Amino acid sequence: MQQRYDIIIAGGGVAGLSLAYALTQSPLRDRSILIVERSIAQTANRTLSYWADRPTPFDAIAARSWDRLQMVHEDGSAQAIGLDEYRYHTVRGEDFVAFVHQAIAACPHAEIVTGTVEAIEDGAHGAAVTIDGQRVQATWAFDSRFRPSDCDPDGTARTLYQHFKGWEIETAEPVFDPGVATLFDCRLPQRGEWRFFYVLPYTEHRALVEVVALSRDGFDMLLRGYIERTLGISHYRVLAKEAGVTPLSDWRFPRRIGQHVMTIGVRGGRVKPSSGYAFQRIQDDSAAIARALLHDEDPFGVRESRRFPRLCDAGTLRIMQQRGEWLNPLMAGLFAQNPPDRILRFLDERAGWIERLAVGASVLSVLVRQALTPRPAAPQPRTDLCRTTSQ
Repeated sequence: MQQRYDIIIAGGGVAGLSLAYALTQSPLRDRSILIVERSIAQTANRTLSYWADRPTPFDAIAARSWDRLQMVHEDGSAQAIGLDEYRYHTVRGEDFVAFVHQAIAACPHAEIVTGTVEAIEDGAHGAAVTIDGQRVQATWAFDSRFRPSDCDPDGTARTLYQHFKGWEIETAEPVFDPGVATLFDCRLPQRGEWRFFYVLPYTEHRALVEVVALSRDGFDMLLRGYIERTLGISHYRVLAKEAGVTPLSDWRFPRRIGQHVMTIGVRGGRVKPSSGYAFQRIQDDSAAIARALLHDEDPFGVRESRRFPRLCDAGTLRIMQQRGEWLNPLMAGLFAQNPPDRILRFLDERAGWIERLAVGASVLSVLVRQALTPRPAAPQPRTDLCRTTSQ
């Protein structure tokens, strides 16, 4: 490890590795780059899903891609969601890590070290990063280290924690349709919060089955019951397991935390609060940072969410916290009243005003209908604080 680098990236999770990849695939590969990672286990042991309407560098390593999705309602009926320009992709974390590490190894001026970033100090001419007691200088430092307190330091934000747990299973019989991914299976009592399963079939015999909820109690029991009773699969074996938590917050995460220090990933607010997705947003952010640095500009001018998307995200979080059982009919109504690609453009914050108005009208009609439907009072969902790793 040298004493000075052009760029130091604190955290070797999805965000840190994505930025490192964007830099090493540009003329910036000639600059000295250091990535400090504490552990790759969390990133390697999970799947990374995203949708895109254009090719990405990671499509080639995707475990599977789909142009047909579905939502399964509480009564078991399926709602088809056919994509036009978009595709939904899933990449195994271990494949993502191996792919990016290989690209970094091919870059003579980039290196990865295993260690703990203990402090990042900003200065007039650069940043000083302390790694396991050793002080290293950098022109730019990018920090992906996330703590729950980053979401709401002054107590004004609404922050929920969405837990997930999944099993990749293999069945004795061909039971899955690998051409259709189930993003929302709502055959699960809501209990005052939004809870659902999703199924990503890789082959007729293998699939990732996952449960998502704000509270994390009884996930193993829920997965077993869903696979055996709801899906009717009696003979299967679990090949791999994953679990984690995603912070959903309407806090405006600061990007500039020093003259030469910028936040990325979860800490940089790259998780879309209304969907929980971050992977493609991280890729776009990494590319924008690389372009800025390439033109000798500071990276703090990268595009941020505008006021309207932020208001929509905040409203969704409020519904999720106070009326979680409304989310199933809301999602069903959105996809029933709009082309799927319009919904995805809206979530990508790339929709025009006409499309925004159409989506907004759909949301309003569903919410009015739900508000006028008498329902028993639901208990408040738990929103436990949990630790996450850098992303």
